[in-house]
Amino acid sequence: MRHLASVAICTACILIFPRPGLAQTAQRDTILARGTFTLQSFASYAAGLEQRNEDLSALTIGGGYFVRDNLSLNLELSIARAVQTGGDAWMGGLGGTVRHHLLLLDGGRRGSIFADAGFGPAWGDDRVPHDGTNLNFITRVGLGGTIALRDDLHWVLGVRYFHLSNARIDGVERNPGINGVECYTGLMWLIR
Repeated sequence: MRHLASVAICTACILIFPRPGLAQTAQRDTILARGTFTLQSFASYAAGLEQRNEDLSALTIGGGYFVRDNLSLNLELSIARAVQTGGDAWMGGLGGTVRHHLLLLDGGRRGSIFADAGFGPAWGDDRVPHDGTNLNFITRVGLGGTIALRDDLHWVLGVRYFHLSNARIDGVERNPGINGVECYTGLMWLIR
């Protein structure tokens, strides 16, 4: 599974980070322009792929800033419920996400397709997974899209590979992880 995570992260970096000479003139007519701020809110559900039977549901709010046309850096605050063997837990997390809108429909006015990757710590009121620790780190990488509802309001939806573990902070024997698929949907407001 570690090999799969490495491949996913490398693929995300290739997709997310802009490469010189790629249609720079076409990107100038974008509503996702450098200097634009965003506010976003979404709900997500991550189902574990292993036989451990952990599922995480979360509500997230955040903000972002387009550091380049179609490329934003986002800071997100989440509250999640882990349903797991051995007792459920509540978690709070703070994460950073980089999102690159790769394909724009009418300069982003009708929508876009993006790739994103995120990482951040999460603290639970109980151990997550039940044989792990309270402090964990969450890594996400995936694809998504936006659909414009108005010029300044977009519906966001996507799917990501999801990994939660404690990075061996309490030893190898106390580092169980959760690998899964996360689906999410929500709203993004553009502030110019």
